[in-house]
Amino acid sequence: MTFGHSRRGQAETKLVLASANISVPLEISVSNLMAELLPESPSWYNIGSAVTHGIFWGLRDVVQSDPGEPLDLMPKVLEVGAAAESAISASGLILDHCGRYYGHDPSRHVRRAQERRERIDALMRRAVTSTWAQLPAWRP
Repeated sequence: MTFGHSRRGQAETKLVLASANISVPLEISVSNLMAELLPESPSWYNIGSAVTHGIFWGLRDVVQSDPGEPLDLMPKVLEVGAAAESAISASGLILDHCGRYYGHDPSRHVRRAQERRERIDALMRRAVTSTWAQLPAWRP
């Protein structure tokens, strides 16, 4: 595997696997990819990624309390559920793509991932209608 360079030869723009005649761009917008592959939950990836990588707005937005108040962090129960749904969906996509690539029928595994997502979704719907759920209010 080697780096492919721009036309002027100054910037590395792709990874090249010469033996298989495959190249992929080095600059991939994962946010756009998530929005394309998981249209029902792309924003959860963006929020989680911002916190994971220490991006200022992501870390700032996690703290919901004012200075001097008890620390109130986001995500809450529903946000964690949504993140779990995104992770399950991503796992289902990986199972599907790998199974098809290697010539296996991934439908049983993909179906199980979908069932897991549906179970979490049902619990989240129940939380929305329950008095115990602390739904975050929009703060101006």
